[in-house]
Amino acid sequence: MYLSISTTFGNQEKARLNLAAAYIRDHLTEALNLEELARTTGFSKFYFHRLFKMQFGEPPGDYIKRLRLEQAAFRLLAGDRRSITDLAYQYGFSSSQH
Repeated sequence: MYLSISTTFGNQEKARLNLAAAYIRDHLTEALNLEELARTTGFSKFYFHRLFKMQFGEPPGDYIKRLRLEQAAFRLLAGDRRSITDLAYQYGFSSSQH
């Protein structure tokens, strides 16, 4: 039997995951790793990964990559004069190929 998100974990866990999401947004231009993110919630990295995916619909790594791409795209649309490569480096990508 599969459990829904609401029966799998409660409001306290959701609040802790929301804190991790806020941490990601606040540190988007920095190197982030699963252990560090799990530590912000007090969960093991395996449990954190599982719950994060259930809460946000994507694994933490994909969530981070999507937010970084969105922020870089927003900067370009807002008229930022920096190159795509410079923006890619600012948002933690190793090259503009991302």
